[in-house]
Amino acid sequence: MTTYLTEETNELIEAIEKDDIKGVCEEAGDVLFLALFIVNLFEEKGDFNLSDVCNLNVEKMIRRHPHVFGNEKAKDADEVIEKWKKIKIKEKEGTLLN
Repeated sequence: MTTYLTEETNELIEAIEKDDIKGVCEEAGDVLFLALFIVNLFEEKGDFNLSDVCNLNVEKMIRRHPHVFGNEKAKDADEVIEKWKKIKIKEKEGTLLN
């Protein structure tokens, strides 16, 4: 599946870069199909389901973007990026909890 996902993602990127609206729509559909198919394979094994994927992603977005979903402020885009990098480092170190 990773080969197909890589291929379809590259085709989506190419369509975006060419500003090919129809192509973006088509390739986004292909990428979405593959993502959902992969989730379904893991769900069949009992590992996780689409709800788990969505919930984990929401938690991650909230954690990584406190300037959007929390009370933190950022003076500009550079500060947002710096804070985001620090959060990602803490996540990798395991020092940042959900």
